[in-house]
Amino acid sequence: PAIVTNTAVSRIYTPQTISANSQSVSGTSKLILYPNPAQKTVWISFTDQQKAEDVSVFDSRGSLVIKAKFSGGNLDIQSLKPGVYIVKAGNAQPARLVVTP
Repeated sequence: PAIVTNTAVSRIYTPQTISANSQSVSGTSKLILYPNPAQKTVWISFTDQQKAEDVSVFDSRGSLVIKAKFSGGNLDIQSLKPGVYIVKAGNAQPARLVVTP
């Protein structure tokens, strides 16, 4: 008889949208950063009408390096060393930011 050696299970989740009172509530809002790679300033927007009060930037070790109030527009990243960072804002999916020298 055959011996089963691979018992891994893969699950694929599909984001779902819930409609309430003609407004769409979605768990798939994405954070858009441009330019990316960036040097001094990065502009932040969302794929939907998402709004965020705070923006957090984490380094590759997961340490918080920037936490700023956000009302839309740009974020000053001049204090960051060149590298790869994760940006989080509101309920949007986090985005990867590359900072260049």
